[in-house]
Amino acid sequence: ARIATEIAQAKVLNDEHKIWKKNTPLLYDVIMTHALAWPTLTCSWLPDIVRSPDTNYEEHRLLLGTHTSGQEPNHILIASLRMPKTTVDDTQESEEGGGENNKNTNGPNGGPKFDADRGEYGGYGCSAARITTTQKIIHKNEVHKASYMPQNPCLIATKGPHPEVLIFDYTKTPPEPPRQM
Repeated sequence: ARIATEIAQAKVLNDEHKIWKKNTPLLYDVIMTHALAWPTLTCSWLPDIVRSPDTNYEEHRLLLGTHTSGQEPNHILIASLRMPKTTVDDTQESEEGGGENNKNTNGPNGGPKFDADRGEYGGYGCSAARITTTQKIIHKNEVHKASYMPQNPCLIATKGPHPEVLIFDYTKTPPEPPRQM
């Protein structure tokens, strides 16, 4: 009976996810998903954005924290994310036959086009939505909250389950933490 209940719950969850995914074009302008190795309790945008005139995307950065439940060391993660430029005129590019991000745009009524290969609406074709971890900083417990300092975004304050607030300067740590022996 317990296994049947778990299977039924998994089916309901899967059905709800499919409904949500089907409705994402109505809810969001852009949606990108990325599975993390561990859950995160905090996520915030870092203020710097890299804009290059040669690309159809902008590079943003995210500040994340892990919650490994003690199975592995926890980390503060800095991730790089490529977002489609909001200034790109998809209609013009579509008419000219150029542009990398017109693959899934300009559906009916100017909305996102259905991608039959993926069974999804929308997206953009600039080399798949890229979210990559660029830096990992060891954190002594799970990260409940992480924020950058507005006056100096290189400084990150974190809060975990204990009363202290930890301060990190991510420019003074290597991209990968040293291996523990």
